[in-house]
Amino acid sequence: MVYSESYANTSFVTYPKPASNVIVGTKERNITVTWERRKSFSYIVCLTNIHNCSEKENTNTHTFTNLVAGKSYDLSIIVHSLGRNSSEYSKTIILPPLPPTSATKNLTNNKLFIEWYIDSTISVASEWYIEYVTENNTKYFTVPIRNTTLDLESGKEYGIKIWSKSLGVKSDTYLYISLYTAPEEVVNITVKESVSELILFWSPPSQSIITRYKVGYSESCSKSQDCVPCGDVKQNKGSSKFNVDDFEYTNETSYTFSIKPGCCYRTIIWAFNKNVKGKPTYHKCRTTSFEPPVENKPDNIQLTSATTKSFTVTLKPNPFKETRGPIINYNIIIAVDKNTKHTNKMYLPSWKQFKDDGAIKAYQIFKNCSNLYEKSNACSDLKSKSKRSLDDTIQYGIGTQDCDIVEGFCNGYLMPDTEYYIKVRAYTFDTFSDTSYSSAIKTAKEKMEGYLIAIIVLIVLLIIAVIVGIILYVVRKRRTKPKSVVATESPYIMQPTSHPVRASDFESHFVQMSADSDYRFAEEFESIKDVGKYNQTLAAHLSNNRIKNRFVNILPYDFSRVKLSKSSDDDDEGSDYINANYIPGFISRREYIATQGPLSSTRDDFWRMVWEQNVHNIVMLANCIEKHREKCDHYWPDNDETRCYGNIKVEKLNETITSDWTVTEFLVSNQDRVTRHLHHYHFTSWPDFGVPSSPQSTVTFVRLVRDKLQNIGPLVVHCSAGVGRTGTFISVDRSLQDLEKNNEVDVLSVVHEMRQYRSFMVQTEEQYIYIHRCILHVIKGDNKDIYENETYMNEDIYENTKAGQVNKAFLYDN
Repeated sequence: MVYSESYANTSFVTYPKPASNVIVGTKERNITVTWERRKSFSYIVCLTNIHNCSEKENTNTHTFTNLVAGKSYDLSIIVHSLGRNSSEYSKTIILPPLPPTSATKNLTNNKLFIEWYIDSTISVASEWYIEYVTENNTKYFTVPIRNTTLDLESGKEYGIKIWSKSLGVKSDTYLYISLYTAPEEVVNITVKESVSELILFWSPPSQSIITRYKVGYSESCSKSQDCVPCGDVKQNKGSSKFNVDDFEYTNETSYTFSIKPGCCYRTIIWAFNKNVKGKPTYHKCRTTSFEPPVENKPDNIQLTSATTKSFTVTLKPNPFKETRGPIINYNIIIAVDKNTKHTNKMYLPSWKQFKDDGAIKAYQIFKNCSNLYEKSNACSDLKSKSKRSLDDTIQYGIGTQDCDIVEGFCNGYLMPDTEYYIKVRAYTFDTFSDTSYSSAIKTAKEKMEGYLIAIIVLIVLLIIAVIVGIILYVVRKRRTKPKSVVATESPYIMQPTSHPVRASDFESHFVQMSADSDYRFAEEFESIKDVGKYNQTLAAHLSNNRIKNRFVNILPYDFSRVKLSKSSDDDDEGSDYINANYIPGFISRREYIATQGPLSSTRDDFWRMVWEQNVHNIVMLANCIEKHREKCDHYWPDNDETRCYGNIKVEKLNETITSDWTVTEFLVSNQDRVTRHLHHYHFTSWPDFGVPSSPQSTVTFVRLVRDKLQNIGPLVVHCSAGVGRTGTFISVDRSLQDLEKNNEVDVLSVVHEMRQYRSFMVQTEEQYIYIHRCILHVIKGDNKDIYENETYMNEDIYENTKAGQVNKAFLYDN
């Protein structure tokens, strides 16, 4: 075989294989790509969706920098060799978002509002993943916005983590927030008192982390204090803010400090969770005071002059010292027997009791006197008869008052030709001490001229008494005759009676009124029984109006009744009638509208009155059903429904329910679509017969209503008849305003005036006493039920059988 010596030379280039062993890594705003390197090959690496490409030779890695975190990127790698390209390697990469850079937070009442921030030029996110951890509890959730509100617990440590999240991918790291919530106030404060120290004990708030306590106190040793003795404090006592000179920190649940006798100590305690301070707890009490030391000298009390019924004595400078507690009062003791058994009680009988009871041998001449030894004193009618300096004496007249018609303590006339002994008593808060008795002081003998003058005076008094009796008889006879009554003004409004009492004297006034089974309360309440009874009620007796009255004997007076508007084509003579009266108040002569609980047939009229009188607040003091009987129609919409009452539309907006009352807000509108907001205050715990057992809930409710009023339109108040509970509420409200503005109250005048405008207002003696209990509760500022006498009088109310379902008469719809 023969072979040619030449051959064909053929060459060709294959396509390179695609990139292999590709690894993609992300960090913050960078994407790093690595691949298997081959010699003499180049690589074109691109993020195609942002047109970011780079050709690489002799390397197997490339990093894309300064990208926007949280976005999706399309990776492409093409291998190039000898003019040929491999098939494309592609992959979608989500660059994790960056975490929030910072956050602001606001913690209020254990609700934490957090708002965080992210630079949208370098990172985007569509939602955020939140995790927060307490001691043994972890919660987590996702939110679509850059803020959220967390419900936290008091006294806890929280660690909060916030991740950004985009396209389902979380940020690699997170923003961490650490915080501590404020603990609750300490509880169960008790005290232990010794002669020189007071130890305060308390319990930490439950389920709170407590790292330390801050304690401070203030001392007041004045005569005027509102402190309860430390031995009587059974629970925490609230207090208004006060100044504390110094504070101390402690890790213990007790605190000891030095004390003085008879001083009021106000303490304040905070619990701390790390550096976060909790709510303050206040406590106050008065330390025990002791018998004031007295320097007895034989000439402490000396006779200056004497008459048949009085004498003047000289008191040397104050022999009492205040080293064992402040001296809050002084008294002068008058005795006809020096035996100490007659004066061993803290308070002695009055002059009148001494006069009427021969067994009583000593009495005090006034209730109290805080400045007996001062130049200007307020001790009854006792007057200093000489100027006062450090060593000067003071002269006082004893037996200088006519006390036969005076109730309580009085410096009454002495008996002629009688020996008396005098001593001065000084009181601390808890006890007293006396000076020694003076020598016997004898009044002068009575001359015969005195008897003659007494007989003449007696005859004159008898003549005056007869004349007064005749005048009273004639006036009463005239009042029984019917008179013409003008409907716009009450001709029978009686002259107002008045019994104002200063706040400082109210507690003793209440005790006096309560004596002898509330005799003085009964007497005072009886004095207003006939007030307003002759005012006319012509409109209520019209045939069209009788059925609109819930009770046949609770009718509105014509001169003060609320009149509904009449349309021009309305011929019904009773269309303007509703059983309601204006009642004057502290601010306005038409501050209140007292009305009966609406009947089903009068509920439209009730809402018409509310609209026309521009009423924004209604107080309801009865339940719709009490003891299986209807006391008031359910005249407002249930649930969240909207109902129409005539031309008035009522929509329920919200409702708050407590154990003693319910507050509901309504949106009320008329046919012209004019709207108003109205609040309905329903007191639900007033018993069917009687009064609440404690004044605390009533006072709190009255203040709640008063604080919400804006003096727009009258306040509508009703129970069932609109007189008993209604009158009680209005009386308490008015009296508390008097107390706040004038520092005195006059319950008799308030009730007297109300009865001139609507019959039977404050219907029973029990309710009348309860008003005083509420006022005393406010003045004393405590939670004790200070009055438990259940005796009361009543006035009958007769049910309107044409308006209701039963044909019965019953007593006092309270």
